[in-house]
Amino acid sequence: MASKIARSVKDLENIDIVPSVPIDGVIRPGDDRLYFDPVLRRKYYNYYFSYGRYFRPTKVYEMGVRTGYTAYYILSGAAGSVKKYRGIDLESYLHGSSAHAMALLSKVCSDVRVHTGNSHALKSLDDCYDLIHVDGDHTYGGKLQDLRLALDSLAPDGVIVVDDCSPIGLKAPIYKAVKTFVAEHDLKMRWFHPLCGSAQNAIDGHALLMRPPKPK
Repeated sequence: MASKIARSVKDLENIDIVPSVPIDGVIRPGDDRLYFDPVLRRKYYNYYFSYGRYFRPTKVYEMGVRTGYTAYYILSGAAGSVKKYRGIDLESYLHGSSAHAMALLSKVCSDVRVHTGNSHALKSLDDCYDLIHVDGDHTYGGKLQDLRLALDSLAPDGVIVVDDCSPIGLKAPIYKAVKTFVAEHDLKMRWFHPLCGSAQNAIDGHALLMRPPKPK
C-alpha cells in the first residue's frame, strides 16, 4: 500500500490535531518531564499521533529514540500503515532505553530495530523513509548534520518532523538550524507550537519539512 503523504504545502495546513491521547502505560515517570504536568502531558503527544494519522507512512526512522514513547504515538496514529521502523539513540538519558523502546514499539509494528549509537557516525540511512523524526543532537551544527542525513534518505513526498524547535530560549539553536536548512534546500516548513510556557520557560515546537511539489 502506498504511503498517504501530503502532496503540497496546502496539505500541511490541513493536519487535524486530535485533542489528547492517553500516556499512562506508554510514558514512565522517569522518561519525560511532561509526565508530571497534568496540562502539558495532554498537549504534546497528541501532535505526534496526529502526524502519524495524517501522513500514514509505511517506513519511519527516528534519531533520538529514548524509550520509544514518541515513536509509539506516530506509529499508533498511523493505524497499521507502518511496516518498518528504525531508530538510533546514544542512551545518554537512560541506559538500556533502546531495549525498552523495541519492546514498546513492537506492540504497534512488526519490524522494529533500534541501534545504540551516534547518528553522526552514519554516512547514510539503510533505506528510503516516508517520515523521519529528528530529535537527537540539540546543537546548531549537530542538528544540521542530522537534517542533512535525513533529507538524503527521505522519500520524494516524505516529511521530516523536528522536535524541540523554538525561536526562543534553550531550543533556539535548533530553530536556527532548521531555518538555515530550509533555506539551503528550498524546503517548505510548517511550525507547530503545542507547548507554550513550559517548565523551561520556552516554547517546545515541531517543525514539519517537505520538498516543494514538482511542477506539472
